[in-house]
Formats: sequence, C-alpha cells, structure tokens
Amino acid sequence: KSGSAVIIIMGVNDLHNIDSYISYLKSNASSWTGSGVKVYYSAVTPCDGSYSSNNSKITSFNSKLKNNLPSGVKWIDTYSYLNSAGFKTTDGLHYDKATSEKIYNYIKSAV
Repeated sequence: KSGSAVIIIMGVNDLHNIDSYISYLKSNASSWTGSGVKVYYSAVTPCDGSYSSNNSKITSFNSKLKNNLPSGVKWIDTYSYLNSAGFKTTDGLHYDKATSEKIYNYIKSAV
C-alpha cells in the first residue's frame, strides 16, 4: 500500500537469470511505484574463500541490473559497502551475525 517500501534482495544462486529479473522488474515496477510503494533493489553481496570466484559473476550481474533498473526503483549498493566495510562468512556464502547486522543497518539507512 502507499507509504510501504519493498526491498528486493537475492543471493548468488540465480545469477544466470539476470534477463528474467530485469524483465520482471520492468513489467511490475510501475504498478508498484504507481501505487505509492517505494521500491529498492539491493545488490548481490560478495563471497569469500572458495566461493570468491563467484564475485566476478556477481559484479557483472549487479552492473547489468543496476543499468537496467526501471524508473522509480532505487539501487542499494550493498556489494561495494561490504567490500569497503569488511565482512565475514561462516562458509564463504553465508554471513556471520555481525555482517548480517551490517547489511541490515546499511539497507535501513538507505531506505
């Protein structure tokens, strides 16, 4: 409803479907924002350890998505934020509690 915020966040499992995400956003964003909803898309965040090889795919995904966001959808660059603020994972993919709190607070400040 009007005055609400929708924050879209996703992980690394679906990077190969970038065109589907762009198409979905372009098909739906105007109806969301037109009804008074603020829409945000949070960048896919980085990996480390044995999963750090995913980071080049993540940056490509983030770049293409950011450059194709429909009007009215705001970008939250959690990827760059974590790279500058530092992060820790429990397994290379999933963040520890402190990093999860960093992400939450960063997104909250952007909204």
